[in-house]
Amino acid sequence: MDSEAGIARLAGAADGDFVRKLRADRWVRIVATHHLYWYWTAAEGEVEISRPSQEPGDEIGQELLTSGVIGSPGRWDKTRAGLYQKAVEEQMVVIRLHVGHVYGERLPESEHFHEEPTYW
Repeated sequence: MDSEAGIARLAGAADGDFVRKLRADRWVRIVATHHLYWYWTAAEGEVEISRPSQEPGDEIGQELLTSGVIGSPGRWDKTRAGLYQKAVEEQMVVIRLHVGHVYGERLPESEHFHEEPTYW
C-alpha cells in the first residue's frame, strides 16, 4: 500500500474472473480480518486496471515487483528475471485501488475468545 498516495496495489490475470468483475464495476471494498476475528479493516474506493505486462521488465512488471504484489513462494520464480517472465506469461495487470474510505473495528481484549485446545 502506498499510504501517502492512498493507493493499494493488487495483481491479477487480465483474463481472470477477479479482473473481469472489476472491469464491470470499478467500485470495490476489500476486507482483511485477523484469523480469530479480533479485528477487521476495510478499504473502499475506485479501481484502475493497467494493461497487461507485455515484455519482461516493462513498467507493469516493475510496478508488480516493486509494490510487492508478486513474489509469493511456490507460485513465482524467485529471481527478478523469472518474476518478470511469469508476469508476461500470465498476462498480469496491476489493480490500483484508490482508497477513498477506510474503516474497521477491534474487539476489546476482554471480549477476545480463545480457541479450545485440540485433543488427540
